[in-house]
Amino acid sequence: PALTDAVGTNPNSIVNYDRATDLDASDIEVHVSPPVISEIQTKSPYLNGTYGINAKIPVIISFVDAVTDADEKVYFKANASLEVTMNTGAVVTIEGSDLAVDGFSAEGEYTVGAGDTETDELRVTGITKSTATAVYDEFSNNLDLDLDGSSATQGDATDTELPNENFDNGNWDEIAIDVTEPTLNSIDAYIELDNGDKESFTAGTAGIGDKIDLVLSFSEDVKVDGTLTIALNTNNGNAEISAGSSITYPDDASKVKTLHGTYTVAENQETDVLDITSISLPAGKKLTDNPLSLNGSDDTDKPNSLDPISYDDFTPTHNIKIDGVRPTVTQVTTTEYKYATDDNGVAAVFADAATLTQDGTYGIGSRIKFQISFSEAVELSGGNIDLDLGLNQGSLSIEPTDIIGNADPALDNRTAEAILTVI
Repeated sequence: PALTDAVGTNPNSIVNYDRATDLDASDIEVHVSPPVISEIQTKSPYLNGTYGINAKIPVIISFVDAVTDADEKVYFKANASLEVTMNTGAVVTIEGSDLAVDGFSAEGEYTVGAGDTETDELRVTGITKSTATAVYDEFSNNLDLDLDGSSATQGDATDTELPNENFDNGNWDEIAIDVTEPTLNSIDAYIELDNGDKESFTAGTAGIGDKIDLVLSFSEDVKVDGTLTIALNTNNGNAEISAGSSITYPDDASKVKTLHGTYTVAENQETDVLDITSISLPAGKKLTDNPLSLNGSDDTDKPNSLDPISYDDFTPTHNIKIDGVRPTVTQVTTTEYKYATDDNGVAAVFADAATLTQDGTYGIGSRIKFQISFSEAVELSGGNIDLDLGLNQGSLSIEPTDIIGNADPALDNRTAEAILTVI
């Protein structure tokens, strides 16, 4: 056999097998190394901090050549995608429309869902291709996720096959995901004492000028970005809490994660049992968790809101009476008593004592009992009530011991009696 040309009759044999020296230079390039994922990151301003439900965090995947480690442009087939699984259980879908202009990276978006698993460090745990040939380079080498060296397989990237550069940048390596909404656990009352100290106030009566701190304890640290108003059933009484973050209540170290405001009893405010009628914020203002997020932007980290602010009045049950109505004298009555002295020098009342119902003249030694009735039970402490009767002998003084007790609660401490002796 011989190597000949294609002439049909008497073909010509090739007698010189030496390589020609004047061949044109070849531009053929053979590229068989597939693209791989080099890193998974996010970007500013999505910095370390705590992110709540509906927060949106970019997930950026970068591609390089498996051999040279140089940035490599990739392409997505029509309707092809990468499914990126986060350690919260959520899946981020990345498609061809998510590619950067240079094709070296693609950006998806993770939206925090209410059912996601919470974590202190957001990471990717796996990546899947929709098909084996879903993503490829310009040489038609398919993206190698499982790092088996073959671009023809569809193996997924598991946790051990993902790059070490997985949300590892110091600016975002501690992104926490929190899907638990804060709750209001309890509301306590503390009253300010005369010396300025405050003590737990669960039962008793508060009067005009008394200051009562209402302490709201939450399940976690919270912040409020407007004035929180606690309305009370005391005729326009309320306590206000200014914008700020929760703290440990200064007068009780056991009360942590609290907000508190002060209610000062005003004149004409009253109720037999103090209750809360509403807790509210101005329109557009919120009470949320995660006040210490380093991100510092609610638009970005979407802290979880307590909305509406549900409550169960005071916990435990309080029995606080508010009395901001000053007592008044409802009437003053008088009775004449003509006294004699028995053999032992003890005064005795004659049987003909008469009620003073009309003007009259009473001389020296006349004894007149004054009975003063009040609108409510009263107590005298640290002083007297002086009745100016217009007499030269001076006023009639009502002493604390002149307040009369009574077994009937409706009458107890509601009258005072004192006797004037004309001199």
